[in-house]
Parts: sequence; structure tokens; C-alpha cells
Amino acid sequence: MIFETPRLFVRHWGIEDLDNLHDLYGDPAISELIGPTLNIQETKQIFDEQLMQYEMQPHEGRYVIIEKKTSSFIGTFLMRATRETNAIEIGYAIKKEDWGKGLATEVVSQSIAYIFQSTGYETIYAFTEITNVNSKNVLDKCGFTQEDNFIEDGGELNAFSIKK
Repeated sequence: MIFETPRLFVRHWGIEDLDNLHDLYGDPAISELIGPTLNIQETKQIFDEQLMQYEMQPHEGRYVIIEKKTSSFIGTFLMRATRETNAIEIGYAIKKEDWGKGLATEVVSQSIAYIFQSTGYETIYAFTEITNVNSKNVLDKCGFTQEDNFIEDGGELNAFSIKK
């Protein structure tokens, strides 16, 4: 386990998560916000690469979010190094049926505590699509400051940061 919240665990991916990951990455509502819809081969490639990354880069990678009460998969959480020294990017994707329950806010809030207490990172960044009002609200609630927007792969993104 990487960290937990009152309702959730965030842990490494396991082989039992592949189908859930494929369902998440194949959901058009999710892919609209985080990238293209993936087929099973593309999901498996990301899955295999992630398993190797855990060994090479502690405190970085993609993780699953599990609801404690039901042991249900609800989404993924990302921690990824940035080009800036002492900074890390976070991201998350929650299954559509779990939107609006405060779970993203819970994960992001606890991830801030985890990162600042357990790693050497002093700045956390998060990026959202311009249209993703819900994620902007989550980041605002968690104390992030909105930075200047930027262009990536031809699309404009919002940038947010929080400092230790």
C-alpha cells in the first residue's frame, strides 16, 4: 500500500487489476479527460511497463484506488517526476459511477500529505483539461494554486501547483 484515506487504499497494480484498468481506460467519459480510449493490448502494454517502473523509481508510477468497504476498484492515481527538480506531478482517474462522492478530493488531499512527508519533493503539480471543471474544483479544495495555462499536444491545459 502506498497510502490510505478514511475510505480508500492506494496501492501498486496487481494482475487482478488489468480488466478494471482496461474498463477505465476504455470508458469514453474518462478518455475525454485523460487521453485516448485504449484497447486491451495498449492497456496491457501500460500495465507491463508500470510493473517494471515500480522497481526502478520509488514514489513514481500509476497506482490503483480501492474502496476499503467493498474492496472495489474505483480508479487510478499517478505520481510522475517533472523536468523541474524537487517536483512531482499527480493525476487521477475515477470511474464515472464514482464521481461526485468526494473520493478524488480525498485521494488528492492525502497524496499531498504522503508526498510531502515521505519523499523529497517540495512542489506538486497537477494538470487538467480546460473543460474539466470537476478536477479544477478538487484541486482548489485541496489548496492548489492555478498557474498559467499551457499547450501540450495541440491542446490547452490548466496547470496547478502546491508547495511544501
